[in-house]
Amino acid sequence: MISAWDSLFLPFKPYWIPKEDELSMFARWDKIYSQIRLDLQNGNLIKPAPADAADIHRGNVIPRLRVLHGSRRTIKIEPTS
Repeated sequence: MISAWDSLFLPFKPYWIPKEDELSMFARWDKIYSQIRLDLQNGNLIKPAPADAADIHRGNVIPRLRVLHGSRRTIKIEPTS
């Protein structure tokens, strides 16, 4: 259980990895996510959202999630140096 004391002093603890490494790691995430999203769209694994956000509740997401979670994916991790 986290106490108020822990919550107050948590921001002053050391980072889990050096801040520069953390920023470097997440700097490429947008490009990686965009590629994953494009691959899913090209493979017809995801459908575009309805133009009217009020219609989102009318679609059943479960069949789409089954297809999406059942597909194999490989993410290549390349060294940064």
